[in-house]
Amino acid sequence: MRRTVRPVLWSAVALVTVGVGSAQERPAQPKQKQLPVMVRKLTHAQKVLEALAREDYTLLATHADGLAACVKDVTWRINDTERYLMFSNDFGREVASLQKAAKDKRGDAATLAFIDMTMTCVKCHRYLRDEGISRVPDLGPLAPRTRPAE
Repeated sequence: MRRTVRPVLWSAVALVTVGVGSAQERPAQPKQKQLPVMVRKLTHAQKVLEALAREDYTLLATHADGLAACVKDVTWRINDTERYLMFSNDFGREVASLQKAAKDKRGDAATLAFIDMTMTCVKCHRYLRDEGISRVPDLGPLAPRTRPAE
């Protein structure tokens, strides 16, 4: 029985080796078009809420970092008004607080930072809507809608 096992074993090792080698030689898959920054922000915020509910600090840190990356994205800044910049800066500070709380594994501090961040987000979107600031590229479904003409 040993005589039949060895060739089968070596055949399996050879197949795995060839499979690994050919997988490494494949050209990289084309990178999918990156989602609009506001869609990414929403996805990360939803995952932060999940992480808070589960007390999963690794997941929390990952998605807090994702929110921080959104703020740094060039498409984030859509307006130069003082009020918009205030909301944007507040959001960035709250995300930094969320990152710190995740690192320190402080659930209550992370929850408070998430609530503050969410309030700032809602206030900013309301401001953009109320001012009639129309959709700009890469805002996706979260873009503020302009008010109908009166």
